[in-house]
Amino acid sequence: MEISKGAIRFQYRCQVTKLNPVRSISPFAVLALLLLAAAGILIGGSHVARREVTVRMARDRGPMRIAADKMEQELARLDQLYENDLRQLTAIGLDDPADIDQHSVWERCQRIDGVSQWSLIWNVPSLMSPDIHVPIDLRLGNQMPEPAFQAVIGRPSYLQVLLSTQEIPGSGGAGSGWIDEPGKPLLYWQSRPGGAAVLLIDPDTVRASLEPWIKERAVGVMQPLEAKHASFALVGPDDRRVAAVGAMQVGEPDFILPVKSRFGSWQLAAWDRSRYWWHCWVSLGLSSSGGCWRWRRNGCRL
Repeated sequence: MEISKGAIRFQYRCQVTKLNPVRSISPFAVLALLLLAAAGILIGGSHVARREVTVRMARDRGPMRIAADKMEQELARLDQLYENDLRQLTAIGLDDPADIDQHSVWERCQRIDGVSQWSLIWNVPSLMSPDIHVPIDLRLGNQMPEPAFQAVIGRPSYLQVLLSTQEIPGSGGAGSGWIDEPGKPLLYWQSRPGGAAVLLIDPDTVRASLEPWIKERAVGVMQPLEAKHASFALVGPDDRRVAAVGAMQVGEPDFILPVKSRFGSWQLAAWDRSRYWWHCWVSLGLSSSGGCWRWRRNGCRL
């Protein structure tokens, strides 16, 4: 009896099927997979649906204004002391201009921070009464701008600061003051008969000298504010934080008060405490998630 090739193939397939039966998946495994999928959807949905709201808790600004006023008063007092020192320098040679010793002038000026040049200028300079300029920083020498009532022929215009008798009145030699105008360096002057003594001031050097004192004083003035559950910092004219109390903060401050001075404007800045609230709602069959309240201070670094 002959067996066809088709019958042999059919018989072989049946035997393979009996040797390797298809395994059915356990119902418990299916349930476990469904639960894992549901948990993944729940966690992902909670993260996506989470909403956070920040509520700034503004504080009473009265103590902060008092601190800013104290700082401004102290800076004004320091400005006045510095101006008194400058007035003594501009009085050199007031009695006898012909007896001015330029080396002595240099020695006295270099003791005062920020004085870059001492000048004695006349309304009508002459051979007998020429303008005198004593640079304090010898490295710059003739590269410093020189004040004058009349232009000096042959000297570049950018190295001259032309002044007028309206800016520096010369009646009786009793007047003094500041020239702080755009396009001109900071100048302090004291008039005398027929002319004036003028000091060229470097405000950056003066601010650098003030900073250690300001830092020490600011910490003491701001210390009572630390009990207000907020953070405070004194910011200099160059946007650097000179002193701070409270937790360290980043970002823009919530409130700023200016603290003005002759040599720049400082700022007393405050970062209020904030309350963060989040809520997420994810519905998955009979599952849902709610929300909660939490408090914290702003994290920061200065």
